Amino acid sequence: MINLVGADIVGNTATLSRNPRTLEVLWREYKYGIDGRKPAQEFTTAERNANSGTKQAYYRRIVFWEAVERMINGGNSYYTALNRIRQVYGASTSVTKVLAAMARDKRKG
Repeated sequence: MINLVGADIVGNTATLSRNPRTLEVLWREYKYGIDGRKPAQEFTTAERNANSGTKQAYYRRIVFWEAVERMINGGNSYYTALNRIRQVYGASTSVTKVLAAMARDKRKG
C-alpha cells in the first residue's frame, strides 16, 4: 500500500519548465502552472530549493514575475505588463536574455 498523505498529485509537481519560449508562457508558469505542474507562485521554500536547477531557474525568473505583479497591482493587465517589458528589452529578445537584463538592471538599482 502506498501512503499518499502529503504527496503531490501525479503531474502536479513543483518543477519549472526547462526553456519557456515566450513571456506569456513564463507568466502562465508562475500564475497557473504549465504542463500539469504546480504554479511557481505556490512553491514552498523547500520546493524552490529542492535542487540546484530549480533553485537557479526560480531565482532567475522571480525578477520578471515580481515586475509583472507590480505592474498588475498598479492597474495594468498582464498583457500590458508583458508589452511594456518587450518595449524596454526588445520585442525579439529571447526570454533568457530578457531575464538576464532584468536581473542586471535590478542589481544596478
